[in-house]
Amino acid sequence: MAYMHRLCQVLLLAICLTRCQCLCVSQDSHLTSQASHLTSQARHPTSQASHLTSQASHLTSQASHLTSQASHPTSQANHLTSQASHPTSQASHLTSQDSHLTSHPTSQDSHLTSQASHLTSRANHLTSQANRLPYQPGQSSQSPYQQSQFSASSHDKRLADHAQPAASKASSVEPSAPPPPPSPPLPTPQSAAQPASTGSGNNTGKEAALDALAQMMQGDAESSSDRLAAFQQEVEALVRFKDEYFAQQQEQQQRGGRSAAVEARVEQIASRYADVGASISGPDSRCAHALSMGKLYHCLEEFDQRALDNLTTAAKLKPDQPEAWRLLGETYWKRRDYQSAYNCFNSALQHGRDSAVLRNLSMVLRALPFASAADRLAKVEESLAKAKEALQMDIKDGRSWAVLGNAYLSCYFTKDQSSTSMRLAMSAYSNAMKDPVASSDPDLHYNSAMAHVYLDQYEQALSGFRMAHRLDPSWPQAQEKVTQLPRMLSSIQDIIDSRGRLKPRVYKSMMEGFAQRRVKDLGPYAGGGYSDSRGESVALAEVRLSQLKVGANPETVLLLRVIGLPRADDQVCLSVCAMDSDEACSLVNIFNISADRGLTVGDAMAIPEPTLSRLDFADSETGRKFQFPIVRVPSPDCLVVNGKKAKASAWRSATVFSSQVSSSST
Repeated sequence: MAYMHRLCQVLLLAICLTRCQCLCVSQDSHLTSQASHLTSQARHPTSQASHLTSQASHLTSQASHLTSQASHPTSQANHLTSQASHPTSQASHLTSQDSHLTSHPTSQDSHLTSQASHLTSRANHLTSQANRLPYQPGQSSQSPYQQSQFSASSHDKRLADHAQPAASKASSVEPSAPPPPPSPPLPTPQSAAQPASTGSGNNTGKEAALDALAQMMQGDAESSSDRLAAFQQEVEALVRFKDEYFAQQQEQQQRGGRSAAVEARVEQIASRYADVGASISGPDSRCAHALSMGKLYHCLEEFDQRALDNLTTAAKLKPDQPEAWRLLGETYWKRRDYQSAYNCFNSALQHGRDSAVLRNLSMVLRALPFASAADRLAKVEESLAKAKEALQMDIKDGRSWAVLGNAYLSCYFTKDQSSTSMRLAMSAYSNAMKDPVASSDPDLHYNSAMAHVYLDQYEQALSGFRMAHRLDPSWPQAQEKVTQLPRMLSSIQDIIDSRGRLKPRVYKSMMEGFAQRRVKDLGPYAGGGYSDSRGESVALAEVRLSQLKVGANPETVLLLRVIGLPRADDQVCLSVCAMDSDEACSLVNIFNISADRGLTVGDAMAIPEPTLSRLDFADSETGRKFQFPIVRVPSPDCLVVNGKKAKASAWRSATVFSSQVSSSST
């Protein structure tokens, strides 16, 4: 009776399991092994009672066979009936299984509980896999829930086509309601040998089921791979969209410029492919996904922690990937962590030379802190070398020309302010403008405009700032320059036209001072002598503005008095308006003077060997006419103010330009 009672329990458990939906088909190798292990453990006694096999290595294949049996309850019932007809073999195997289960119930239960908890978190995914079970027209043994969950999509049909041969091999009986279990016969020696032939037929069905399962998993892997490839293609398209945005958008933007357009696309792509990361496996696929995710968020104008996290993961998974290191360095650049950016760019360079990496190194070297003037000069010279190396890789790349121009300009202010460095910088900018992609970059126009400001070429500077603003209306720095420069020029023109709006008494005293204090105001230049930068003595002749020619005026000295201080919101030099003894007025730009040094109205200036330029243009937008001479003083060391030479402390480190230059990361 104990045997009969045990057998009935096993048969009842098998009938209940046929109504359960098998949801444990995984898309990756890890989940497949987990589901197979769970199935083998959860249905261990049932598979022993149903298939009468003593081989523990076949437990996983038996679970796959039960999966196909779940859709065909009639074949399951027939199989169980045939198994019930061999009581002798059942008794022997049930006895061994009973002892096994009795000795290890607690460990199995705890393991199954942990596995069930893991699969609960994957419920949605497993439910969609369960819907792939084949559907046969006319089969009435499915429960209403199973029928309602069936999906007839093309993907599910493809999986059903794979699974259908396995189901047909598992049973040749037409689907029908499962019959009641027969009464078990008495054990006989003849019936004990019969399950061997039955097990052989079951092995054939299990192999077919495993083949179908492998094909289903391969199809899922191909689907995940296709999704990852599509995600990578959209990210690359977004990168091209960002790089070519200004070239394609010549008219003023109406929706906030490139930043807003890129941000909207980033969110769309991230939402559309949010499930890709959970469906891939393998280090190469995970690295490719992390790199694309980092690249996606790197497209944003400002620093984004998600870009840093994903690019760090990609670099760790595949350290020999230069693109990951380059993008990671650019992300640190956005965070203003220049030392980390420098390290990443060097790591990228170790795995392959690339012009973009060399350009980035050139820029970050100029942004790194320096311990001394010599250290700063060494970094600037190395920056120039990297820019030249990047250009050698592609002589037609306008972005490399633009970075080279910035490097030459830094050399101009860091080394000796030689005209050669400035000339080479302007030549590099000119070559960059020939590249359609580079010429549509607002950074290039902005930086070129800043160079024109230092050359006192305000017409070209205003044009460059306006082009930068036109290309990117959302860029606040360009907008500020477009507003500030015309306002400064208008202030200068007003002061010159009105002679500083000086009161008659002040104006009369100033003019009398030219005659009464001439010798005193000239100071060391009163005797007509002057030591130039080479230490050679030069004879000087006093001249007035009307006597100067455009360009350098050697062996001359110009005496002026300050009549006004024009408005300058963002000074790159000290600008004052001054007048000579003939009441001719001019703008005077003094470079490299300390920020705490200045001039006041009425101060006398003696300028040896002045350099003159003339501004004469009408603003195309406002129609305002700007027409006045400009005297350039490259450094205050030669300037005499109220009869005294400027002290060495009047110098300041030439850092203004480095704070004004905009350096794009690509």
